[in-house]
Amino acid sequence: MSDTFENSDVSTAPFSNQTADDLGFMDNFSATVDSKNRLMVPIEFRRLLQRKSHECAPSVHDGSPGVAKSRTAKPIEVVVTVLADRYSRAAVFPLPEWKRIRAEMKKVHTLNLDAQHLYEFMASLATRCQLDSIGRIRFSKIIAEEARLRPQKSVIVAGAGSYFSVWSEGEFARFVADVKQDSKEKAERAQKNIPGMASAAIAVLSKEQSQSSSNHWAEGTMKQE
Repeated sequence: MSDTFENSDVSTAPFSNQTADDLGFMDNFSATVDSKNRLMVPIEFRRLLQRKSHECAPSVHDGSPGVAKSRTAKPIEVVVTVLADRYSRAAVFPLPEWKRIRAEMKKVHTLNLDAQHLYEFMASLATRCQLDSIGRIRFSKIIAEEARLRPQKSVIVAGAGSYFSVWSEGEFARFVADVKQDSKEKAERAQKNIPGMASAAIAVLSKEQSQSSSNHWAEGTMKQE
């Protein structure tokens, strides 16, 4: 787990309109929520937010012939909310991703109450905010409370593909422990939706269990000898 990241303004990072392979938000980082519920977004995530928000935005020229600053005219906007499941954490969505979710929800039948309730919960707590000049976001009081984010305490900023989450250290540790314990069952349940990934996960788990059994058998044999 990375424990440091740059505090420089994201606007100074190299910016290109070239489309690169988008692997989404990956990895996890240790950070701290300050006394005003502000979080410095890791530079890796800021760069991705910038690209997602401003792929088509023009650069601002500084007046020098043939030279353009990498600073974009528009600020980086995100939507911050809390996810509706058994783990408490804040979720930070690039603005285009939140708009995509909203568009998908318009297609959901009004009688699909489970989906409607989940979206209503997320939307009712959601706030639209901008990264400040040094790359910080600010959590509302209710989001900080729901996500168990305490001022001046360490947090885990974790990639989740199309968005990233902000966890308290204790809640993230609980999440990791639960997933490890239930990994095979989760992979089997996921097989209907993502058969390739699930099959690969089950194969890896089966191999690990087989190897573990072999190791236990070998240890038992050695003890008998």
